[in-house]
Amino acid sequence: MKILHLPLKEKWYRMIQSGIKKEEYREIGIHWMNRLMEFGIVPTYFNTTRAILNLLNKGESIKEIMNNFHIRFRFGTNSKNDYTHVHFTCGYPRKDDADKNLTIEIKDMYIGQGKPEWGAEEGKWYFVIKI
Repeated sequence: MKILHLPLKEKWYRMIQSGIKKEEYREIGIHWMNRLMEFGIVPTYFNTTRAILNLLNKGESIKEIMNNFHIRFRFGTNSKNDYTHVHFTCGYPRKDDADKNLTIEIKDMYIGQGKPEWGAEEGKWYFVIKI
């Protein structure tokens, strides 16, 4: 089991804790590409990030983009680097503060447009972590 650790602002943490918010979003960029994706071919990350965003904005299929760039998400049980759970914290609490630490199984991970009521900007592409 590999756990992805994500600190959240209290508003979003409480929505996840109560079961209202079912997805967490991370911007498509070099940092999150490195953490959430695995590349079959070693890319130049800056060019790959820009190319992926350009293709998404042109309406290209996400599956085609991932196939063309030899990309897969680090999610599931295919390798020791795959995330199975996400550990959310409300800010940066002590480990023994049960009200501010929550670990949930990841159901899916994909690129999509998030819901504004859950913190996403309308029309913007994100890594979506479905819980």
